[in-house]
Amino acid sequence: MKKTIFGITRFALSAMLFATVGCASTKSAGTAAGSDADAIMQLSTITALVSGDYYGSMTVADLLKHGDFGLGCFDAVNGEMIIVDGVCYQALGSGEVKKADMNETVPFATLCTFESDFSKTIANCPDFTSLVSELNGAVLEHGANSLYAVKVHADFPSIYVRSETKQEEPYLPLDKALAVSQTEFDYANVSGTLVGLYFPDYMSKLNSAGWHFHFISDDGTKGGHVLNVRFANATAEFDKASSFTMLIPDTSSFQNAAINAVRQESIDAAERASKGE
Repeated sequence: MKKTIFGITRFALSAMLFATVGCASTKSAGTAAGSDADAIMQLSTITALVSGDYYGSMTVADLLKHGDFGLGCFDAVNGEMIIVDGVCYQALGSGEVKKADMNETVPFATLCTFESDFSKTIANCPDFTSLVSELNGAVLEHGANSLYAVKVHADFPSIYVRSETKQEEPYLPLDKALAVSQTEFDYANVSGTLVGLYFPDYMSKLNSAGWHFHFISDDGTKGGHVLNVRFANATAEFDKASSFTMLIPDTSSFQNAAINAVRQESIDAAERASKGE
């Protein structure tokens, strides 16, 4: 089934097991218009982005009609996107963080209307590896082949994030672009929210397999893609998805993107590469 919306092609596949994949439906009052309470919506694919398709195909205003919690990036990869409580933040390569312009366009994003289904207390998290281990335990308990959004609000003694400067054409593949344009920031004693998404391995050509986190501070002045983190005594709130919707950009850049040529190593490098730690 496919349908054109905002110049985007909506694509859905029905699944017999795990996550049901389908078109988003109109929600009840109090949730984002045009979104499904249990759906995770994605614009484009991680492989298209990593291949160098950095051209925005949807405005921030239209994106927010599909959810109030998520992450992504902006046209020309001009900073990291963090969406919390329906507010979209743009963490720029300079370190400046601002509320995104509603007319700014987006090449890739994943979001949902966050509703907590269950939670897990994390008594101590000394690093990113420990965070992933704690969250994986909950995922295994509730279904490792489903999709999850997770929200962790905490006081962070230390959090290490990255962003990147705006890219210039001709665009390099993302892992190569980050190697020369990635900027990193080590924040101490800051309160804020981790915005996390989990995709199982079988969806690795659509999104980064495993966990992907962005961060925004409570005052909205610090944020980015999380590379390392330390905190204690926090509660992770999980939203388990029962459906997945992907909007396919109806753009020449997407249609001509070398998606099949992207190797898993390039996706992994774009996700976790760090110059400083």
